[in-house]
Amino acid sequence: MSRRGAVIAAVAVACALLVPARAHAQGQLTLTPQQGTEFPDRTFVLTLPNGRPIDPASVSVTENGQPVDGVRVAPLQSLDQAGVVLVIDASDSMHGASIETAFAAARQFAAQRDPRQPLAVVVFNNRATVLLPFTTNGDKITAALATTPQLAQGTHILDAAAQGLSLIGAAHMQSGSVVIMSDGADTGSNETLAKLDATARNERARVYAVGLQSSDFQPQLLQQIADSTGGSYTEASSADQLTAIYHALGAALANQYLLGYRSLQPAAATVDVRVTVAGVSGNAHSSYQTPALSGSAPRSALSTSRFSDFIHSWIGALLVACLGGCLVAFAIISIVQPRSRALRRRVGGFVPEAEHSSSDSSPITDALYEGTERALEGTA
Repeated sequence: MSRRGAVIAAVAVACALLVPARAHAQGQLTLTPQQGTEFPDRTFVLTLPNGRPIDPASVSVTENGQPVDGVRVAPLQSLDQAGVVLVIDASDSMHGASIETAFAAARQFAAQRDPRQPLAVVVFNNRATVLLPFTTNGDKITAALATTPQLAQGTHILDAAAQGLSLIGAAHMQSGSVVIMSDGADTGSNETLAKLDATARNERARVYAVGLQSSDFQPQLLQQIADSTGGSYTEASSADQLTAIYHALGAALANQYLLGYRSLQPAAATVDVRVTVAGVSGNAHSSYQTPALSGSAPRSALSTSRFSDFIHSWIGALLVACLGGCLVAFAIISIVQPRSRALRRRVGGFVPEAEHSSSDSSPITDALYEGTERALEGTA
């Protein structure tokens, strides 16, 4: 292929890679929700066209058409949490130029990546083998990709993709991407597509699939994997195209941003999220469902428990009123009674018991005690 043809191919695959299968109508921006975030907090990974770094202030977010305030935007590379796993087919059908081309493209991908971006490498045939766990060490990456692996029978595509996702989960990445390349169909994986999709969502990751055309090539599964996990599928018919695909994909994955905010949406609502970036055409789209309030039916702010419901009923109000009246009466008695008996207690030590017994006390005597008590209180 000529240099001009390679450039055209690179542009074409870049457009395909930067728009996942779920978002073809949304332009070049893509938005992937982070499944580990609990409402009302919302977190997404925003991927931009390659070579287009942005000012975080240029990012605008709406939920159901209403602007969102307090949006936080940070480059994932600055967080060292945007790992990529290269998963390469090492089955017998990849012999000769195919495996050499695949590893050459992987070396170019590694060379152009941001040095802070962790990279891992997995090869697969009848089983998946980790050649390199996540690292940012350039020497270790170069060594892992320097020689091609020994080939063997079998093409366990789903198992290999699952191995890549497990590396992302073990490394606790904020966002992860698996780039899987194969020239054939799956032959005997234990993993299922549904389970792989669930794992990708749980690990906040996407799978990008690259098909290398061959006599045994069947692209359907690779397309399904990419579509279900929010990645993209691209097909190469030559070594030059494969290299261009890896170049464009590497540039896109190196230009991701972590976007977060706190939602003000009500419970049990379907929310449409749209993100635009000043100077970038199109918009990115996602959606989610807010959780329902606990209980069989929504409850108002004034009725959040059975106790609260009882208090606001007429029986509860009457009971509270009676209890309040009793408390007031008790307080009055407690205050008044000691005053009328205080003088008696103070003089009790100087007066014979018989003379101030309550049984012999007359109304005049009681009035005298009480009057004297009030007079003494007035002088205090």
